[in-house]
Amino acid sequence: MMGIIEFRQEIERLDLRKGEYAIFGSGTLLALEIIHYVTDIDVIVTKKEYERLKIIFEVKEEGSLIYKSNSHTIEIFNKWMGLNVDRIIREAIVIQQIPYASLLDVLMFKYIMSRPKDIEHINQIRKYLS
Repeated sequence: MMGIIEFRQEIERLDLRKGEYAIFGSGTLLALEIIHYVTDIDVIVTKKEYERLKIIFEVKEEGSLIYKSNSHTIEIFNKWMGLNVDRIIREAIVIQQIPYASLLDVLMFKYIMSRPKDIEHINQIRKYLS
């Protein structure tokens, strides 16, 4: 598990290009202090950034790269559940110089997935917004 400090260090190590990525999923909740730790990092990137990164990182499947660092898994996607990745990146909220997908985009994703952890996160987001 990672708290916000270790999370930020992992993101900075990736050396992603400004305007070409955003943190997605639980990372947004961590940055907003809705949750206090995450077990992995999900990053969405533009096609251009994906092409640059696939030379460096292991290709998990088309559109998805995987990177393991300090026993943490970082997944990098240029496609996300049929959502418009470029729009999500463009509309990202920046917290301490790191772009995060908006809470609305994360909430939509959590509703689509509806896994037990997503339901828990949906309830935490509702509480945060109330």
